[in-house]
Amino acid sequence: MTQKDQKNINEFSRLHMFTIEMKGEISKNKEMLANLEDAETELELADENDPISLLFGHCFIRANVDDSQVYVATQQEAI
Repeated sequence: MTQKDQKNINEFSRLHMFTIEMKGEISKNKEMLANLEDAETELELADENDPISLLFGHCFIRANVDDSQVYVATQQEAI
């Protein structure tokens, strides 16, 4: 095995690991997008007077429906 062969093997390994990481990231983003779409549907059905609990970081905050819809739309755009 030559040094060039070893470099090619290392490059392949690095790119393969990167591909695996990106596939995981894509899967995670698709799941999050599906959850946000579900939340958007639920907000459309919600009563305007009902307070909504939003998960923000590690805690829940109370918000009205309009602010919640803006938050969901912002999160969808970020993904």
